[in-house]
This record gives sequence, structure tokens and C-alpha cells, in this order.
Amino acid sequence: MSSNPLVLFLVALIVGIKSDEIEFHLTTYDNGKICSSWIDTHDEFFAYSEVYNQECISEAELERKNGQARLCCETTPLPIPSTDFPRECGKQKHLPLLQRIVGGQDATIYSWPWQVLLLSSDLQCGGVLIDQQHVLTAAHCITYPIDPTDYVITVGLHKRESIVNKGEEIVAENIWVHELYNSSTLENDISVIRLSKPVQISDTVNVICLPGAHVGTAVNKTVWVSGWGKTYYNGYTSSVLRQTWLYTMGDMCNTYVTKVFDEDKQLCAGRYTTYSATCQGDSGGPLMYESNGQWFLNGIVSYGQACGSRGTPSVYVKPMVNQQQICSTSSDAIKNNQRSIEIYQLPVMNRVDYRSQMKLINQCTSSYPPGITTLPSTNSTKKKPVVKNMKTWKKHMKPWSICLCLILTLFLFLCMVLGIFALISLRKITAASITAAPGNLHFIRIQKFTHYLLLGWSTTNSLTIARTQHTASHLLNGKVLVAGGFNGTSLSSAVLYDPSTGLWTTTSDMNYARRYHIASVLASGKVLVAGGYNGLSLNAAELYDPLTGSWAITENMTYPRYAHAASVLTDGKVLVVGGINGVMLGTAEIYDPSTGMWTTAGNMSYPRYGHVATVLTNGKVLVTGGNNNGAVLNNVELYDSSLGLWTIAANMSSARYYHSASILSNGKIIVIGGINNGGTLNSTELYDPSTNVWTATGSVNYYRAYHTATLLTDGRVLIAGGSNNIGYLNSAEIYDPSTGLCTVTANMSFTRREHTASKLTNGKVLVTGGISSTILNSSELYHP
Repeated sequence: MSSNPLVLFLVALIVGIKSDEIEFHLTTYDNGKICSSWIDTHDEFFAYSEVYNQECISEAELERKNGQARLCCETTPLPIPSTDFPRECGKQKHLPLLQRIVGGQDATIYSWPWQVLLLSSDLQCGGVLIDQQHVLTAAHCITYPIDPTDYVITVGLHKRESIVNKGEEIVAENIWVHELYNSSTLENDISVIRLSKPVQISDTVNVICLPGAHVGTAVNKTVWVSGWGKTYYNGYTSSVLRQTWLYTMGDMCNTYVTKVFDEDKQLCAGRYTTYSATCQGDSGGPLMYESNGQWFLNGIVSYGQACGSRGTPSVYVKPMVNQQQICSTSSDAIKNNQRSIEIYQLPVMNRVDYRSQMKLINQCTSSYPPGITTLPSTNSTKKKPVVKNMKTWKKHMKPWSICLCLILTLFLFLCMVLGIFALISLRKITAASITAAPGNLHFIRIQKFTHYLLLGWSTTNSLTIARTQHTASHLLNGKVLVAGGFNGTSLSSAVLYDPSTGLWTTTSDMNYARRYHIASVLASGKVLVAGGYNGLSLNAAELYDPLTGSWAITENMTYPRYAHAASVLTDGKVLVVGGINGVMLGTAEIYDPSTGMWTTAGNMSYPRYGHVATVLTNGKVLVTGGNNNGAVLNNVELYDSSLGLWTIAANMSSARYYHSASILSNGKIIVIGGINNGGTLNSTELYDPSTNVWTATGSVNYYRAYHTATLLTDGRVLIAGGSNNIGYLNSAEIYDPSTGLCTVTANMSFTRREHTASKLTNGKVLVTGGISSTILNSSELYHP
């Protein structure tokens, strides 16, 4: 029988019964519930409060019986053991749910029984059991100097911090790191851990099968990956084991990753169109494929870019290319095992017995084999990492604590009243005309502080559909057209923002769903949308007419492309340049609104994407930076539309892509932030078209890329959002050309990147959408 905690609390408060502090530890599994021990209460009333317990799948309730009480909640039932489970490598009692869900999903409990969790005092990684006493993981998961006792491997785990299904923790006995491991390039990013005791093969623990030496040569094959890593870039690690499916991608990582990719030693896998990848904390985990009812190890999670947040693939180490570093190549056991396994040619694969595999690994790691080395050990005695497997429910509500709460509540109420009075007073001071002498600095400071509080950022109505990688166009009628983007899938929808009402209204859908496209406002008031990506690179172009609220098809571009740049020229034509279409593009073409036709406009010297194209006051177009097949560019080129020619301009000091470039009131161009091979930048540079010279100017206060930079009415530049090596940003700052300095302004309400920023007719700046921990529908206004 259960009782209502609120009723118990009120009764205890009214009758004044003294209540001692009681702690309920939910540690006992009882027929589908987690319960505390029975405590003698003699049927007295007592009050208690609840703390969220991750293991519970229902609210906890108080149970009473024979003068005793306990607290219970429902939980995930324990798996039922079986005796008919085949004891072979790559087999599992609990089969995985292999649904291809975008962004991944929680794994079925114990469906990846070879997956292990690796914890040390410094980090979290994954790993994979290859026999009863050895785990493969990434070399970058091992910290120098090595103390094996600092590494705890948990096997048979599904939900972290679980009370019931908590797995078994085993300390490492020895660790081998590839002797050619390079921490800068992550080449040979593989290591072997020997456990201090062997695991027991069971319904929840098994080993994965090792493949042949030519694993990963097939392209566009489905593979699976699992782990407890972060669910988004610089986010929070998952409490439940998650899984997702990917495609093998051959050498595509040469295009996307910033490190050197070696197809002989590494494997490239990802998704072509969606956000789904391994993330921080997944390193060292298994990349797997299934063949003939058994699962084989395809790779070890090594590294990627921002957790695949731009649909970029990740890099995995091919474990069997490193087999000669794991085992001696002269071993007869290896030769026999390789003959029984054959080589990786999907879908053909012979059945493997795990005993032979375990025997092989034990022979290989019984001594230090050629090619494997341990980093120097330390004699330091670090404490074993503590994994919290138990939540505590505290029940305490004493009369003196109630009185203290009432006093604090009254105090906070008085502070709030005084705060409101102070703000009203400051508003009155600000509204008054300023007649103070120049030396009255205190008065001036109060005015600026009040201006910051009352203006700054404010939220406005949200988009009807969350989106990122969209476009926002400020129309001639003052409204803002937001079109396309991505929200789990590419979007064709479009919406209009009316600054006079602060409301969003839907308008006609585009003819093509697309993201990474361009949108340019023409002299006629129409909007040209061209290119983009929706699973395929697009060359389709269409026009939006604000008068009719409809879209009309216009002639296709010559080249399909996305992640390109566009500029409206002084003659009203539109220049489109660069982008991606399976390969990097250096081509350019021009759209003529009077004819509705595209014509080619020559080629840049360097193909690129992630660049910026800016129209100068002399009518030329300045193209800065970008990425060319993994090479970040500091190259700058100029297009002269009157001559139809491209020329090389002076190089920037720093190579960068996904930066911003804004033309200032004095005609100079300021380039801000971006990414280069060393990470995110905070540097800024000024380009003077009259001298063709770049000069450094004041750095931004936050390293950032994928941000927006908007020229304000007073000539300053608002820099907002983006991301860096730490995470997503909500910070904003102002660049002042008169001083050459960036100063911090108020933060946005939401962290975001790949959003849009549009200066409105009233001088305010509208920021919409983007991605943070999730794809955003929020919008906010900056008041200069």
C-alpha cells in the first residue's frame, strides 16, 4: 500500500510530530522494483523528499507493512539467463535492434556484450573485448605516464550508475601502446589492455570476432558503432549505451578531416546526409559489421570533426592491419587463425570459434611482441575511479528547517522588491535629458549600464520549424524570408518574419528541399535560391516573389554545388563561386535576372568550400580562405565582373575557413575567426583594397567559427555565436573600426552555430535557428 508524500508532510507539520532524518538506500532488486530495506516506523507519520534516481522508470512510492516502511520504484527487469546461447565469438543472447534511426538510438540491453567502458582519473573511453582477458582501445585513451591500476574496465554494462545491472569492474594489469603511435596525427591509434582477471562468458559478456587483414576495403557497406560518449559536440555523455549505423566511405576522409588520412591503416565511416557519428567519450569503442550471424570488429574509434555535426565522417583504426604489432607474425597460431577467418569480403565470412581466438591473443600478449611497447610506468598510487552505482533518498524535514526556509523566502522577496525599485529609478534617470558636465563620470556610467540592461538581446517569437543550415533574406518590404535548412532531414519550407508584429507566418514551400544553399535578394525584390544539398548536390535554382508569396523555377546552374558562396554584383547579377559536388569546386558562374540564364565566369586558382565572397566598393568580389581537400587556405582572389577575370590578391596572414568577412563603412574588409589546422581562431585581419595589404587588428575575445558578423547602422560589427574547441557559444561582441578593438556585449539567450543574422530596417539584428545541444527554433533580437 502506498501513501501520498505530500499528505504525510502536511499531517506531520500540523500535528507537530518530531521527525528524525531517515535515509532510504534503494539497493535491493525485488520483482521488477528497486527498493530500500524495511525500516521500523511504528506507523508514525514522517515527511520525506525525493531525489531523481536514474535507475527508476516510475516515481518512488512508500510501502508499509507490519509497522515498517520502505521506498520502491519500478525499474528495468533483469534479463532472463538461458542455457542454449551459443558460446561463439560475435554472438549475443540479446539481439540488437538494427533500425536505421537518424542520430542513433539507445541500444537493446546487453546487445553488444563485447563493448566495455574504460575509465581513468582523467578520461572516459570505450573498448572491445577480443578475448577473456584482453581489450582493444585507442592509444589516445592512455595517458602518459602509464599506471595500469588507474584504468578500470567495466564489462557487461548497459546503463551507467545502475543499481541493478551494474556490470563488473576489473582493473587493468598491463597496457601496450603501439610503438609508432603519433599523438599529433593519431596514426597507429591503438592499444591493448590486459585485465587483472579473465571475464566469464555469459549472456551479458562475450568477445567479438577478429576479421582478416584486408578489413574495410569495401565501400558503402553498413557498419555499426556503439558507446556511452557525448550525444552532441561538447555535450553530456550518455548514461545508456547507444548505437548508430554508418557507411564505409573509402578515402572520403581525405576531403573532410584535417589530419593525414592513411587508407591502408585507417577506415573512414559516416553518413552522407545526416548528423550521426561517434563523439567525445566513444574513442576506443568498436566499429562492427555482421556476417552469417556473427559480428566482426571492423575498426576502433579514433577521431572525427565536431562529432559529425556537419555530416562529416570519422576515422577508425583498422585493427588487423596492426595485427603484427599485436602478435608476432611468425606465430603458427596466427597463421592458423587467419586461415580459419579468411579475409574481409562482405558478405562471405566463415564461422569462428571464440576459443581459438582467445588462445591466439593469450599467446600473442604473454610477452611484449615486436612493434608493441609500453610507455614508461609510474610508481604513483592513484586511486581507482569511483563509479557511483547507488542513489540516496533523504527524508528530512525538521521544524527548525521550515522556519529557516520561511525567513529566507521573506528575505528574497524583499530583495526582489528593492531590485525592481532600483531598476525603475535607473530607467527614470536614463530617460531624463543629459545636462551633466563632461566630468560627471558616475552619471554617464549609470546611463550606459541601464542601456545595457534594458536593451541588449531580447527574445522574439520562435520559428514554426526548428532549423539550421538555412538562409535568411531581408526583403525590400522589411520582412525576413527564412528558407530551407535541416531538421533531421532537408527542408523545403519557408517562413516570413514581420518586425512590426514580431510574428512568423508560413509562405509557400520551395520546389526543392535543400540546405547549404545560397539566397540572394535581387533588385526586383525577388529572392534567388540556388544549389544546396538534400542527399544529392543540387544545381536547381528558383525565385521567390514576395508580392505573390510563390516560388518559380528558373534555369539550373551549370554545376551542382553546396557550401558555396554568392554575391550580388553592382549590375544586379549574381556571382556563385566554389562549393562541393563530390569534389571541391573552383568554378564560378553568373545569374542574369533579366534573362533568367546562367553563364560561366571562369575558374578560381584554388577549389574551395567554407570560404566567403564579399563585394568591394569598387565592384570587385573578394574571395577569402576556404578548405581545399583538407588544405586550409590563406589564399585570396579577386573577381572583376567588368573584365570577367580572376586575379590573385595578397594572402591573409592566417589560413582559415568557416570564418566571417564584412565590408566596413571605410571600404575595408574585416575577416574574423574561423578554423585552421590548429583549431578555432580568434585572430582578425583587415584588407585594404586600395593597397592590397592585410593588417592585423584587435582579436575577438572568444575563439569562434560558424558565427555571424553583421554590420550595424553605426558602422560597428556585431559578432554572435558560433563554436570553438570548447563548445557552442552564446557570447557576442562588438568590433569598433574607430578603435580597432572588440568588446564583449550581452550574451544571447541560447548557444548556437550555423544560424543566421539579419539587420532589420529599424537597425536591430534578428538571429534565427542554428544548432546547439539540439536544432533550434528560437529567435532573438539584438538592440544596438
